[in-house]
Amino acid sequence: MGNINAISFWNFLSKFSIEIPIIQRDYAQGRKDKTELRKGFLSNLKDALKSGNVLKLDFVYGAETNGIIKPLDGQQRLTTLWLLHWYIALRANKLSSVCEKLKKFTYETRVSSREFCDQLCTPTNYSQFDGKDIVGFIANQTWFYSVWKQDPTIQSMLRMLSGTKELDKHDCNFVDGIEKLFSNTDDFSEYWNKLTGENCPIVFYHLSLKDFGFSDQLYIKMNARGKQLTSFENFKADFIGYINKQDGEEWKKLLNPTDGLPIKLDTIWTEIFWKKRSSDNEIDNIYFAFINRFFWNELFIAKNEDDKYILDIGKGDENSTQENNNPFYKYLNEDINIKYEGLEKYKFFNGEIPLQLFKKLNRVLSNYSKINSNSMSKCDWDDNFRFIPEYNGKEKGMVIPINQVQRIVFFALCKYFDEQDDKQKQYTEQSLKQWMRVVWNLVSGEDKNGKSEIRSTSAMRTAISFIDSLDSHNVYISLSNINERDLTDSVFDERCKEEIVKVKKIIEDSSWEGKIIEAEKYAFFKGSIRFLFTGTSGNVNWDDFDIKWVKIKSIIPQKQNEIIKSMIPYLYDDSIKEIFSNCHLSYEDKNLKFLFQKYPSKINNFLKGESRIQNLSALHKDLLLLCEQGKDYSSYWLHEKWVDGNDVLSNYSNRSGAYEEHSFFVGNEYIKQRLNVLEKVEGLEFNMTSIGDEQYCIYKGLFINFKYSYEDKEYYFRWKTGDVFMYDNDWKRNIENSKDGKFHFQYNDSVSLEDLQQQLNNCCKEYEELNNQLKDEFE
Repeated sequence: MGNINAISFWNFLSKFSIEIPIIQRDYAQGRKDKTELRKGFLSNLKDALKSGNVLKLDFVYGAETNGIIKPLDGQQRLTTLWLLHWYIALRANKLSSVCEKLKKFTYETRVSSREFCDQLCTPTNYSQFDGKDIVGFIANQTWFYSVWKQDPTIQSMLRMLSGTKELDKHDCNFVDGIEKLFSNTDDFSEYWNKLTGENCPIVFYHLSLKDFGFSDQLYIKMNARGKQLTSFENFKADFIGYINKQDGEEWKKLLNPTDGLPIKLDTIWTEIFWKKRSSDNEIDNIYFAFINRFFWNELFIAKNEDDKYILDIGKGDENSTQENNNPFYKYLNEDINIKYEGLEKYKFFNGEIPLQLFKKLNRVLSNYSKINSNSMSKCDWDDNFRFIPEYNGKEKGMVIPINQVQRIVFFALCKYFDEQDDKQKQYTEQSLKQWMRVVWNLVSGEDKNGKSEIRSTSAMRTAISFIDSLDSHNVYISLSNINERDLTDSVFDERCKEEIVKVKKIIEDSSWEGKIIEAEKYAFFKGSIRFLFTGTSGNVNWDDFDIKWVKIKSIIPQKQNEIIKSMIPYLYDDSIKEIFSNCHLSYEDKNLKFLFQKYPSKINNFLKGESRIQNLSALHKDLLLLCEQGKDYSSYWLHEKWVDGNDVLSNYSNRSGAYEEHSFFVGNEYIKQRLNVLEKVEGLEFNMTSIGDEQYCIYKGLFINFKYSYEDKEYYFRWKTGDVFMYDNDWKRNIENSKDGKFHFQYNDSVSLEDLQQQLNNCCKEYEELNNQLKDEFE
């Protein structure tokens, strides 16, 4: 492309006409809320004119057609420079000779703006101007229509000329207008000569989009944001301004007119987000969301000089990512419709943004823009993740949010593009697919309730730190070099171990990669298939992979209760208790997935179809019977020795509430033995809820309700483990004696049947005596 030379505004007008197109926003530097901006910018311009020191105003670029420039970036600076040239030409009595050249600058935004610019360049309009109050003079002219005061661009131009009328907090005038700035000087001819001379100290760089191979349509894309400055544009201005203030060659490289950050922000990178634009051609919110997600990750894992995280965002509980009080973290975490609040939110512990961070962002987006990325971040079990943010399509400007797992995946993709270079780590479709496959497998762990295991800040940092330690372009080799003994038994580390085992197998024999990937995608496994290569003793055994894989594909399409039911006869009682005390006897996919991943060695024989238990225990029979009931008992789990030293299957986690009514004694004859006793008592009738048939059944409930006849009356009792209580006639509440408490007695196997009946008779008799006593007292 060659070197790009700086050019003054006057020389620029000599080469081109400037037309601010209709799609551009209004002139903004003259707004009321831009006092400080005007003051600083105009002061810099005057200082350059007085001292002769060169002031470089970055670059201006846009679409060029037949000698007419339509600025893509630089509209605000060009307008201010034009007003400065016009005012100094007026005061230096040069307007008549230069008005035709000044007319080469015009606004297409509104007819009123264009006509106002034409009237400014009509010398006869200013024959009576005495050099004071330029705006007051203009507003009183017959050619100035009152309706022009409603034009935002004209309003801003007049304020740029005159400055703010109000006083500042020290009761001093704001020197934020061109007229105020030059109120104490008569050196207008000298200033004019400097502005129009070959050594003009105020210059900028001009770039044409055609020099970069872009069509003029990019200008339309860049300016489809509406007329108000967006949060992203304000951020971008501060972002580039921050770089401008830094010293050193590395910083200057970031501002290179041809391939620095400013030009890329508005050209190459804009093309990326334009593909995801909203229905009204808006891209700023998704562009800004990407930037904030990038900064979120970098700030999240950044450490200070003491090797401590610079964001203290909680102790690591699962809700700390949502409930922390760090304002920077919250600001960047809520990026679906973020409002820019200043560059301070993006600075690190030392009040700076590291140079390396700018370089990393440059590498990430520049390298991403070079690839065909349609299916780059695809995951078979997460259709919602998008590396480039998208609008939700329902609420204007709202971006689809990102969850914590997806943030880690976002970090991993940034890492891949950051590490990409032109030599050792070039992009290949294979290396990226392998990287993304491993990353998704690592972060997709779930607990027994189907919730992501990565919900806390500590879990996120653990995952990001591990992923950051890997070679993104050679992930298989990188994983294979990790010593599994250095890993813990946490859920994340277990998935790390699984990935290490799998890549070692792939490296040993590449034909295994396709088989492994096929299995990872199947059903609900989400990348975790350790049960296919885990032996009975927990060892790695690939010999039975094919047999187990065939079995999995034959059973998974069935209803899940059939899988649980068919699995139980292959498990010994101790394995059953270990498994179903930790996860539900459930028929839901998420629970079955957890069982497969948590207990791969326990289900080894089942998947191989070997060592089916012939003589089933009472526990086997009870659970098989309950499995036949399907969804009615889909949330029950085992509690070992829970009640009176007996195992209980319950959908309650604690012995509280109505747990006794909704639980089962399993693996024993506890209820049946008591029913056998009650059947032998004369005058006793009970009605238990039984599941099954006469050949084999199980009773629901941890107590027995029964009616007992005594002297031609019926009384109601409940046998709860070792005690028998007297109840009212619908078993809603215990009957109590005001003196002795509840009517009850203890009964165990050592008590004779005769004693049991006598105890029942005594309760009934005492109850009647108490009733008669109360009746007499009442009368």
